[in-house]
Amino acid sequence: MPERKGNTRQNGKIMTKTDRITTSVVCAQLLLNQLSEIKTEPYCQKELKKYVNLVIPHLVKSEQKHYDKFFDAHEKSTDEVYAVFSIFVSEIANVPVYDMENLLSMYRAYKLDKSKIEKAVNEILIEVK
Repeated sequence: MPERKGNTRQNGKIMTKTDRITTSVVCAQLLLNQLSEIKTEPYCQKELKKYVNLVIPHLVKSEQKHYDKFFDAHEKSTDEVYAVFSIFVSEIANVPVYDMENLLSMYRAYKLDKSKIEKAVNEILIEVK
């Protein structure tokens, strides 16, 4: 299938403009959340604090000016995607650095054999209930 203008490939699949914008919104929000957290840490002083304080208002303005307008215009098509990304971001932001390699391994296995991984996940989730 030929790529349509405005789309890019991600893991062999075509990402639409909506997908790319949604992804950038999630990344910007994650960055905004992390910078807000860093700001309160003792190591965030002087030069670092100065730059963090400069970046945060720009991220907020960008979100209000560009992303909010985009989501208002495409609300129906982006609500579900945004909800999933929002849950993903809040969960992934709490993953300790030392567990990230394990998650990457699981994701790589998922890309190789989606049905096996989904079956294993469903079995584990049923056991937990």
